[in-house]
Amino acid sequence: MALNLEGLIGYKTTFAPGTYTFSVFAKLDHPDDQSTAVLKFQGDTTDAGLTIKDGLTTEWQRFVYTTTFITQVTGRFQISPTSFPAGVNRLYIAGEKVEQGDTVTPYVTENNTEIDAPIYDR
Repeated sequence: MALNLEGLIGYKTTFAPGTYTFSVFAKLDHPDDQSTAVLKFQGDTTDAGLTIKDGLTTEWQRFVYTTTFITQVTGRFQISPTSFPAGVNRLYIAGEKVEQGDTVTPYVTENNTEIDAPIYDR
């Protein structure tokens, strides 16, 4: 999935108080030193998120963001491109995952195979 500047908008969900970990595989069309993205929670609480810059390359990499909610919140985790030079680059994402707790677990395919990166042509 390629993203424009509006980012990935998932379904709103209600989260109980606690710690949650959001992970996603991402890569760029072209390497550059200007493209950035942010992993964050968008909802009824303010969350600065995690800015990704140096890790964005043309190879699939998994990015992880953990946050803690003190009270029940409603919203969604997302990854949003924040700075892309003149639309010459695209951010591709795959394997989005939200887990309760502060540990990210391996991504497992439908046939129970653990993978380190998505298998896509792009």
